[in-house]
Amino acid sequence: MRFFSTVFIALSAITSIVSAQVGSGNPISAPTLGSVLTAGATTTIAWGPTAGTGPITLTLKNGPENALNSVAVIATNIPNSGNFTWSIPQTTVAGTDYTIEIKWSSGQNYSPRFEIKSTFTSTRTTSTVSSTTSTSSATTSTVSSTITSAPNSTTTTMRTTTSARPTTTANNTGGGEIPKNAAGKSAVSSIGLIAFIACAMVFLA
Repeated sequence: MRFFSTVFIALSAITSIVSAQVGSGNPISAPTLGSVLTAGATTTIAWGPTAGTGPITLTLKNGPENALNSVAVIATNIPNSGNFTWSIPQTTVAGTDYTIEIKWSSGQNYSPRFEIKSTFTSTRTTSTVSSTTSTSSATTSTVSSTITSAPNSTTTTMRTTTSARPTTTANNTGGGEIPKNAAGKSAVSSIGLIAFIACAMVFLA
């Protein structure tokens, strides 16, 4: 039973190494499986150069084997010399699932998984653009129109109507009877005249 367990563990390790080494050329020998690197330090990436593979590009990746994420480009189009000194950026986030891709014109290969220790914490910075809206204050100028009105003078015109009542004088040319009203008026006038004369005589005496 113990024998089968040992065989199973060995096969798992071999499968992990084989799955990491996808390509058949330029096999990476360092970093090795389970290596622990430190952000901010330097390390040497080593591989066995394959003849005729031309310039190579090195890229740091992580994530699942079937969906690797590109973290950073280490070097681009460098000579296929078999080694490269890499200064690990201090901004590299800590992780245990890192791998290095070596790529050339006709293929690529991957290093075994290794760990990077780091104190850097990935922070997502949201840039907020402050939109300043300039509000134009509309000033309404009210023109006060003063109308000077002359006081209304009410002129009351008193219209005096003089009605002239016609006086009818009857001339008794025919020897006829004097009208009663005319006779009465004559008698009153005569009495008044006599009374006036009498008063005058008394006053003078």
